[in-house]
Order: sequence, then structure tokens, then C-alpha cells
Amino acid sequence: MKNENPFKWRHYEKEIILLNVRWYLRYQLSYRNLEEMMQERGLSVDHSTIYRWVQRYAPEMEKRSRKYLRQSNDSYRIRPRVLSVDGNPAYPPAVKALKEKKLLNKDCILRQNKYLNNIIEQDHRFIKKLVRAGMGFKTFHSAWRTLKGYEIMNMIRKGQVKNIRKGEILKQKEFVENLFSYAA
Repeated sequence: MKNENPFKWRHYEKEIILLNVRWYLRYQLSYRNLEEMMQERGLSVDHSTIYRWVQRYAPEMEKRSRKYLRQSNDSYRIRPRVLSVDGNPAYPPAVKALKEKKLLNKDCILRQNKYLNNIIEQDHRFIKKLVRAGMGFKTFHSAWRTLKGYEIMNMIRKGQVKNIRKGEILKQKEFVENLFSYAA
């Protein structure tokens, strides 16, 4: 989608398409929920059409948003003393292998607790809620495209976009619409 209109030949207006994509990526809604919500507004949109919109526009939204994101902190945590993870059985062998390869300090302690998740586990908690509402993914390709959209909508929601703070819902909506404005 270079300089051509990404909404060319679409049956619905850009605003309707972006509304559905934005709502699906932001809230715990299924494609069928959105289909019903559009019916309440007098629009007949099939849930599979909304799915195709998400697959088409979520990666493009992520790509166009990148240049507007705030600079991330370049501070990283290194030489961990304790790794706090959930109870996944894959962690102990992975940590053992890292210690054997000397990529992880031998004194590092692995602390597994179902309720003591680390920062990374906490950060993707919101994705789990959204995936459950959407009933999972059928293919890797659709998961990859949808997850790009989930991530960028979460960044927008958390206020990681320049000049838009967390909680400024209308500015966030306007930002997404403006990403595609030159193609109107």
C-alpha cells in the first residue's frame, strides 16, 4: 500500500472499516460481536468481512504508526540474580541450557510461581484477553497479522504515541484515522 488508496474498491467507507478494525484490536470483541453492533447501526457487515479487514489493515496500521511512537528507554536489565516466571515446564531446561552455554550466570535462581509473573508476562496479559474473545487463531499468518494490530493498539492506548497521552480516547481515534487520511 504505497501511495494508492488502501480503501479503493471497498464496499464500505473508510470510517466504518477503521472503526471495526480499531474496536476489534482494542476491546474484547469477537468478529460476530462487531457484526451485531453494525447491524444495530443499520449496516449489514458479515463477520468474515471484518476478519478480512483486520488481516488487511492491522499490519498497515502498525507500519504507519511506528514513526509516531515515542522513543523507548534504552535501559535494559542485565545479569539477573533471580528469574521470576510462571509455572511453564519449559523454563527449567531452558535456564539449564543457558547456564551451560555461559549465557546466564551460574548463580542465577529460577523462581517459578503461578502468581509471580515477571514484567514480560504482565505486559502481554492484555493479548490473552483479546485472543480469548476472538476464539484464537487458525493459522500462523493470521495470528502474526492480528498480533501486530493488538500490539500497536495497546501502544496507542498506553500513550506511547507522540503528543497523545493515555486516556485521550478521542485523540487516539483521530490518530488512527489520520494514519490513512492521505488516501481518502
